[in-house]
Amino acid sequence: MLVNSKAIVLRTIKYSDSTLIVDAYTEQGGRRGFLVRIPKTRKASVKNVLFSPMAILNIEWNEHGTSKLTRIKAVQPANIYSDIPFSPAKMAITMFLAEFLSASLRAPMPDRNIFNFIFTSLQWLDNEKGNCANFHIVFLVHLSTYLGLEPNIENCSETSYFDMENGCFTPFRPATPHAIEPHEARHLPLIMRLKFTTASRIPFTRTQRTRILQAITEYYSIHIPDFPTLKSPEILHELFS
Repeated sequence: MLVNSKAIVLRTIKYSDSTLIVDAYTEQGGRRGFLVRIPKTRKASVKNVLFSPMAILNIEWNEHGTSKLTRIKAVQPANIYSDIPFSPAKMAITMFLAEFLSASLRAPMPDRNIFNFIFTSLQWLDNEKGNCANFHIVFLVHLSTYLGLEPNIENCSETSYFDMENGCFTPFRPATPHAIEPHEARHLPLIMRLKFTTASRIPFTRTQRTRILQAITEYYSIHIPDFPTLKSPEILHELFS
């Protein structure tokens, strides 16, 4: 069966001198792995740059149902970014999101709500002319809802702890090392309500932004088995200091 679908590139691996393995999240097929031949001629329409992290493509492939890696039949850009490739901050954000999504999108079945959320978020980032230092925080907060991991922020008070394992507030210190102290936990409802359009109004310090990202990453790592240690957050810490 021939499938034509939008796809968001998560990562690429060099398979040989002329072939890439492309890990992508597709609208029609969910998380997929593709084999892509990269011709060495200058006039070739398929080039490495086409598969940059978080690039949005139209991909066509034959669905066989058994192979883990599928050869791409045709590929072309579905959306060409106007600002992300020329902004070091936005490039760092997309690299971080690609790494984070590679670790968190595990379900093999397609989910158009997740795909559309990622797609529209990337478009917003590309078009945003203001401060985007909190974009990745808002993205990860909302992603938790689509993955069924949204924290329960009811019963929050000035003295409540946030139990990361159970995803809820508690008046007593949880019997687990994965808990957020009250002086930090009380900010969670505000963070959960942030939107892309309003996030820049919250002047997080470098220390606060780093701590928030650490807590969010820890939360995901508790609820997603074998969640790896991410390499890209340090770049964000330096850029948004």
